[in-house]
Amino acid sequence: MSYQNCVLRTVGRFSVVLAVVGTIGLHFGSRAVCAQDGGAVTASQEIDLPVIDAMNVAALKEAIGRQVFIDGTIRLAEWSGTGKVMNIEFDGPEGQALLGAVFEKSRKGFDEGFNGNAATTFTGAKVRVKGRLEEYGGQLPAFKGRTQVLLRLASQVTIIEPAPVAPTTAPAQ
Repeated sequence: MSYQNCVLRTVGRFSVVLAVVGTIGLHFGSRAVCAQDGGAVTASQEIDLPVIDAMNVAALKEAIGRQVFIDGTIRLAEWSGTGKVMNIEFDGPEGQALLGAVFEKSRKGFDEGFNGNAATTFTGAKVRVKGRLEEYGGQLPAFKGRTQVLLRLASQVTIIEPAPVAPTTAPAQ
């Protein structure tokens, strides 16, 4: 069963799910069925989301499968040669740094939300992203075993600090 735009309230071991259509669901345990509509959580749930530093590889791996906020600096964001995916690599230990991905169907929304070119805006910027952590499942062997977050909506990314502007040099006289 999947609920969209629902609110989850937890009381002891019971969670009550209130869906937009007015349906009330009851389930046991701590898993939120609300998150099944593509990973979105409501504002009331965001208060409880942990914030993880993108450099903390152990904490990222421990949170796989959960919705979290991640704070970090993006080392590089660029569209693949085919243009099908924007690969995002955060600062972090070499070969273990957090990855992010935006697929081409979301490109327009990201570019419109970030100065016409999200990849350029992201590279070097300190950001907070919201999403479900998972193990990398793409095609690049170099990324296998790393933690990633898939980004579907521009609203999942907040620029905390823009990328530093490279100094320009005056033309030689």
